[in-house]
Amino acid sequence: MIAGRAAGQKGWSLLPSPDSDGLLPAAAILALFACSSMLLMHLGFNYGTPGGSPLGKIHPATFMACGVMALLVRARGFRAAIDAPLGRFPEIAIAFAGFVGFTGYIVVALGRPFTFVIDTLFLALLLFLILAQTDERGRSLLAKALHVFMSVNALIAIVEMLTAWRLVPFYLPEGAVTWDWRSTAMLGHPLANANITSVYIILLALGAGSLGARTRVALVLLQLAAMAAFGGRAATAVAALVVGVALALQFALALRRGRLSLAQAVGAILAPPVFALCVYGLAEAGFFARFVERTFDDQGSAETRVRMFDLFDSFTLGEIIVGPNSDVLATQAHELGLDYGIESFVISYILNFGGAASAMVFTGFLALSIAICRARGWRAAIALAGFFAINATSTGISSKSTSLAQVAVLAMAMLPPRQAKRTAGSGVTRASLPLSSSTPRPGRSGIDSQPSESSLKGSVRMPST
Repeated sequence: MIAGRAAGQKGWSLLPSPDSDGLLPAAAILALFACSSMLLMHLGFNYGTPGGSPLGKIHPATFMACGVMALLVRARGFRAAIDAPLGRFPEIAIAFAGFVGFTGYIVVALGRPFTFVIDTLFLALLLFLILAQTDERGRSLLAKALHVFMSVNALIAIVEMLTAWRLVPFYLPEGAVTWDWRSTAMLGHPLANANITSVYIILLALGAGSLGARTRVALVLLQLAAMAAFGGRAATAVAALVVGVALALQFALALRRGRLSLAQAVGAILAPPVFALCVYGLAEAGFFARFVERTFDDQGSAETRVRMFDLFDSFTLGEIIVGPNSDVLATQAHELGLDYGIESFVISYILNFGGAASAMVFTGFLALSIAICRARGWRAAIALAGFFAINATSTGISSKSTSLAQVAVLAMAMLPPRQAKRTAGSGVTRASLPLSSSTPRPGRSGIDSQPSESSLKGSVRMPST
């Protein structure tokens, strides 16, 4: 548990205790996923629009995460709460330095607002430090909660597409959108939904989440169906590619090891035609009609990804390095039909903030990614690669967004710590087969064994309810 009143102590403590509730970190993560920018704007906050208080432009999850860190420092001391995890993952300090350098540059040298970097960049670092100190029971409970959330989000998306009803109105900074058919569900913008759902599918396909094989396959199919409602073509392609490769590798490994039962062989033979028949039936019923129409008639979206490179011709090399004039960039982008943004986070950072500032923020992205991979292993690396590949086709994390923090939470919650996957005395890391059951087996060392009382001391635990 995480913020509760420890027995025999005065004040609030983050240390495990019989009556600690641990609601603040759970609330922060719930707010991160459930409070989309569209919901905040619908509730009257100027979160993604000009004007209003600067505090209204910071996501509630950021305030809550800061509160969790403050409680951690108060209960455990600065050295244990911050120095210790930074000692284990020094990449976070590098990422922090890169993000601070980027923020300072765009404020001092370019005179740009800085509030967008708080949620887009720093929130992911905060949540990583918190989840790196969460015990195994808390991580497992958080993973189950995320499975439920993502399933509900997918179901809402499908209902929205079939009925034209919306849980939350579709808002852009320009105002409400009534012409777009794509679902917004609980995660907000359709492309943000597609991005996070794609990462979730990748993690499921790679065996994350401690689920049985049948449950895992059912969740993958549900999320793939929701992808049609979100209309994210790049995200769908990345997710489908990883799922296909995972299935092929699992089948090939089973054949090589001679562990393919008759039932598995029959299932492998029947699955493709049955799946194709189901897809055909849904297509005939019109389920994929709008997604297919968007794929072949994207109203110039793919062309804008080519035209954005013409923007470089409007500036000298020196201007591109230090940061082009924002007014000139806006004018040139309008003339090229790029009113909705530069649809590549890499190009967007370079043209909006300059190559020098972009180098700092890209260093931060790389350092954070390395820290997550060191904490959670190779499956996190594939999920992050998919995330950045998808963002390379959209503005994504070059504008105000919580998607980087959401991906960090998914990877840290769905995957066990790397050291917990090592067999006793061998030093050899065990990896689950893709789309196979990773349900813990009793008696195995590592994450499946019960943690000792000493190992729980000072750790962060999520609530049991």
